[in-house]
Amino acid sequence: MKQPGDMPETEDLDDVMSRLEESRRYTDLRLGIMSALTDARDAQYSFLRAERLQQCSYIILGCLACEDRARSLQHAIEHLTDQALDMLLGVLQQHMNHRTDIKPILALERGVTEDEHSAALKLLEIMCLVSERTREVAHERNACAVLLAKLEADVEEGTLAGACLDTLLALLADSPLNQQDFLAEDGLARVCQVLLRQHSPSCQILCCKALNLLVTHILPGSTSTAAEVLEEHMGGASAKLLSSPVPFEEYPRREDMETCLQKVAISALAKLPA
Repeated sequence: MKQPGDMPETEDLDDVMSRLEESRRYTDLRLGIMSALTDARDAQYSFLRAERLQQCSYIILGCLACEDRARSLQHAIEHLTDQALDMLLGVLQQHMNHRTDIKPILALERGVTEDEHSAALKLLEIMCLVSERTREVAHERNACAVLLAKLEADVEEGTLAGACLDTLLALLADSPLNQQDFLAEDGLARVCQVLLRQHSPSCQILCCKALNLLVTHILPGSTSTAAEVLEEHMGGASAKLLSSPVPFEEYPRREDMETCLQKVAISALAKLPA
C-alpha cells in the first residue's frame, strides 16, 4: 500500500515511448492526407488534382499493409472524414469534361475529368472499406444517391461503371443506414436499367456481378423480394441466376471466386429476354 512520503509512481518508459510514437504516426498521417486533399481541391490543372487524390489512396493502402500503423490510420481518417467526403462528393457531382476539353481555368468554373472522377471513386471506396465513420458520414451526405446518379450519367460510355459499382458495394457493406438509402432510392431497379441500357458487354457483366452480390450477400431482408425486382426488369431466367448465392466458401482463392461470379454474370446476360 502506498504510504505518505512515497515517491509518485512513474510510467514505464517503453509505454511512454510507444504512445509518443503512435502520436507521431497519427500526426504524420493526418497531415499527409490533409495536405493531399487540399492540393486536390486547389490545384489548377486536372492531372495534379487527380494525382493528389491518388496519393491519398496510396497513403491509406500503405498503412493497411503495416499492422502497427492501422490504429493511427483509423484515427486520422475519422478526423478528416467530413472534409474528405465533402470534397469527394463535390467532385463526383461536377460535370465531366473530355480530355480534349481540359483548360487551366478557375476551380469554381471548371468541370472535372474522367481521371479525377476515377481517383475520387477509388479513394471513397477505400475509405468506406476501412472506416465505419466514413460510411456514417456518407449516409449523412446522401452518398448513395450521388453514386447511383453518377452510374446512370455514365451509362452511354460506361468507362466508370466498374468504379461506381465497386464504390457502391463498399458503401453498402455492413452499413444498414446506407442499405436503407439504396432501397429507398430504388437502387436495384436503377442498376438493372443501367445494365439494360449499356452497350458494353464488359460493363453489363460488371452490373450482373454487382446485382448478385447485392441480392445474395449485402442487402437485408428477403431475397425473394429482390428477385421480384430483378424478374420485373430482366426476366425470370436471369433473375433466378442472379438471386442464387455463389458458394464462395468453396473457392478459397480469390481468382476462383471471380471466375465463378463471372460465369454467373455471363449466363444471366445470355438469358435476358430478346
